[in-house]
Amino acid sequence: MAEEKYKKRRRRGTVLYTPIAVLLIAIITIFGISVFFRISSIEITGEKKYTAEQILTASGIKKGDNLIILDAKAVSENISLILPYLSEIDIDKVVPDKIVISVTESEPIAVVSFSGSWWMVDQKARVLEKTDDSNAARKIKITGMDPVNMVEGRQIIVDDSQQTKLQYLTDILSAIYKAGLSNQVGTIDMSNIGNISFTYSDRFTVELGSGENADHKLELMQQVISQLTPDDKGKISLSDEGEPHFIP
Repeated sequence: MAEEKYKKRRRRGTVLYTPIAVLLIAIITIFGISVFFRISSIEITGEKKYTAEQILTASGIKKGDNLIILDAKAVSENISLILPYLSEIDIDKVVPDKIVISVTESEPIAVVSFSGSWWMVDQKARVLEKTDDSNAARKIKITGMDPVNMVEGRQIIVDDSQQTKLQYLTDILSAIYKAGLSNQVGTIDMSNIGNISFTYSDRFTVELGSGENADHKLELMQQVISQLTPDDKGKISLSDEGEPHFIP
């Protein structure tokens, strides 16, 4: 009997002290996080258009901020809204006290008309800034799009009926950029998403069909051009059906 009473007292003691122990551990953890892991070093890499100071200011990070509770995703979003030319922003927490902000800048390769003005966009169809006719003349012109709004640092905003068109445009711009053909493309006509076309090198109208497999279609286009003479002009068909071919 005495042994049973002792065991019961031990169980009651365990039940009583377990929540206290958990609370103490939580308090110690919170105290440790608040006292330690204070940011003392901030490194910024990849900056070109913007200075390191501009990026740091846009991030809102300050020395002394807590490394652990810092919301890296929110920081990245804030920077991209304030500094739209940054297409990729990585926030790396280096324990115990360092932040590394690595940025990659966008390439302004095309323009879209909206509300009577030209807007510069990058290879991801992200809006960079409003521009004038002189700068627009040197970029790819995108026609056949009807934007709802243009917000710097965000993709072109379109209504639901144009979401597929926007995705195709993004794929095509990315393919053109990766292939290094930005300076050769004149106008991309997105009017018909079943047969998107663009002008190329002042010599060809290239018909892509849909915007699917844009990378592969550009490779086929270059193969077709390699078999032509420098004086050849006409249409290159890369539609989803049939073999790619040139029509003088």
